[in-house]
Amino acid sequence: MRPYTPVNYVTDKGYLDFVIKEYPNGKMSKHIASLKPGDSLLIKGPVPKYPYKPNSKEVIGLIAGGTGITPCYQLIKHVLNDPNDKTKVCDRQFLTNSFA
Repeated sequence: MRPYTPVNYVTDKGYLDFVIKEYPNGKMSKHIASLKPGDSLLIKGPVPKYPYKPNSKEVIGLIAGGTGITPCYQLIKHVLNDPNDKTKVCDRQFLTNSFA
């Protein structure tokens, strides 16, 4: 079993979108890349480690690389597309000016 983070909205029904890089020696990524339309894949979840609550923080800053990109992408997408969520997503410039 491998953990993958969906990148679509939680309100989307009937499908899941993932960002999965195929690695030359990756057993799971090669298997997923070999799937054809109509093939099936057994999945399990969700497994929320850090549930997000809109407006629970005034500002959030995210630093990610590698497999950490998709959870950050999902969170940013959720925050920016919810008109009721006033949470600010800061960038490097904001962090540099705020904590210098």
